[in-house]
Amino acid sequence: MTAARTIPAAEDLTYGQAKGWNCVWCGCRLDKGAVSVGWACGREGDLDLDCEVFACPACGKGGPS
Repeated sequence: MTAARTIPAAEDLTYGQAKGWNCVWCGCRLDKGAVSVGWACGREGDLDLDCEVFACPACGKGGPS
């Protein structure tokens, strides 16, 4: 069994990662087979930055880091 990966803080994500267009870990463009891996949480002042994040099939199954 592989260790669970840590989801980066929302403020550390690129725009594409925060929008679900890119893998949260490797940054590749997501087309087919994207896997929801949870929520990235964060705040900037009073602004809530929480967003659902996705991974490519390889990273979602514990592939490249």
